[in-house]
Amino acid sequence: MTAIAALILKLLGVSFLFIAAIGLIRFTDAFQRMHAATKAGTLGAGLVVAGTMVSHGSTDSIIMGTLTILFLLLTVPVAGHMLGRASYISGAPMQGLRGANALDGILERQSLSLEERLSGGTLPDPIARILGRDEPQETLDTSREWWPDLKDVKFAVIDRHVAPVFSRALGIARSNRAHISAHVIIDQAAIDCARDMAEARTNIRERASRAMAELEALKGQKRVKLGLHYDEGNPESILSSRDGATSLLVLPRTGWFHHGSDDRRPGTSWEPDGLLRLPAVHSGPVLYSDGKAQRSGFIVVNDSGEPDVLAGLDWALRHSVWGRPKVVVFGDTAPERFAAFDAIAIEHEVTCEMAPSLSWDAETSTLPPQLSDADGIVLASLPRPLRTYWYGHAWHDRLMAGYGGDIFIVGAR
Repeated sequence: MTAIAALILKLLGVSFLFIAAIGLIRFTDAFQRMHAATKAGTLGAGLVVAGTMVSHGSTDSIIMGTLTILFLLLTVPVAGHMLGRASYISGAPMQGLRGANALDGILERQSLSLEERLSGGTLPDPIARILGRDEPQETLDTSREWWPDLKDVKFAVIDRHVAPVFSRALGIARSNRAHISAHVIIDQAAIDCARDMAEARTNIRERASRAMAELEALKGQKRVKLGLHYDEGNPESILSSRDGATSLLVLPRTGWFHHGSDDRRPGTSWEPDGLLRLPAVHSGPVLYSDGKAQRSGFIVVNDSGEPDVLAGLDWALRHSVWGRPKVVVFGDTAPERFAAFDAIAIEHEVTCEMAPSLSWDAETSTLPPQLSDADGIVLASLPRPLRTYWYGHAWHDRLMAGYGGDIFIVGAR
């Protein structure tokens, strides 16, 4: 009987090891392979060791086998997790990812994989020295892929933020003859973590109903037909879109789909930070606006070399998001890249210039407050961490202190 039990354990262990080997060969990205190696591999090796313990039956083999299994359980999963984390940060492709990336905004991640960065011609200093180059050789790519025209404007309906967001979305939709749709959502997570779930659900629904009533009144005044969508669930999943630049999502700069509910949520650090994660799930551009029209006549482009900023700026100018503003480029922009910005500005009959040298406390805000009169800011992505409030500072103040205009997120197509 002991021999049969040992044989069964060993066969199960070998089966799991075989499954792990197939996973390493067949899976498409490093993260899936890491799961196969750590989970199936650890379980398989542990079962083989357990079968050996049963077959020998001696005290020495039981002690050694138990220690071996404990060693496997304590080291292999941790090592796999650390390797997976390193792969994620280095920009390894996630070909098997389905849905939203839960780590977006939590871990910094390279936009290109290591192979793509090296093949692109940019070499880190140690590699440059090994190859005998005094300085890294960088190939500057100023080409841009044009985005398609806008077809659909979606906006969030959130209590106390209805009028400004609706007005901004309607203005863009009308000027571009695009379809416009309103999205009323109730965040199920805000209900699930409340002390009294039934009361929280009732409270949030009442606030959402108030927002819908305000929208109906505004819609009648503007004489506009729009699509209205009501959902309860995860807003990030509901607003997830793969329509690309044909769809614009307009959001308030503050607020969330709990509609300002102050229901008690004990034992949690719940904050409406999902507002800043929506650009990661919406493949088109995202515009944060409180409807405050700043008429300074210029916009700021925060340039850090991201490939989509050029196309995003062209798209925004083409669709008259701010009319015909002067473009001010801020960042360590090479002359060749600035020439690409200038070419876009000339094409749309606006002027373009580099931001003047300004001094400010870069620890408190990403952009200098001297530019806070801008009508809009164009960004590739939001600065981290993705927290609506961080040590008492609102996220838009961490971007630029005292700024009250639009924030246009290009995102990654």
